Amino acid sequence: MSEFPPDPSYPDPTRDPSPDPTREPGPTPEPVPLPEPGPSPIPEPTPDPSYPDPTPGPTVPPPGPTPLT
Repeated sequence: MSEFPPDPSYPDPTRDPSPDPTREPGPTPEPVPLPEPGPSPIPEPTPDPSYPDPTPGPTVPPPGPTPLT
């Protein structure tokens, strides 16, 4: 059986798990504010007048006799 190096992701049982008293604590991360409940922040898409209508009406009259008015 061969020897394996200690896994750094696994805590060494011979090491003291308590934090080093000489080490300065890092900065505390600020809490992220939760979004307030309410209407969706994404506005409803408004049709652009410079863009053609995605569903245009028939521009060519249907074949057949045109109705007399």
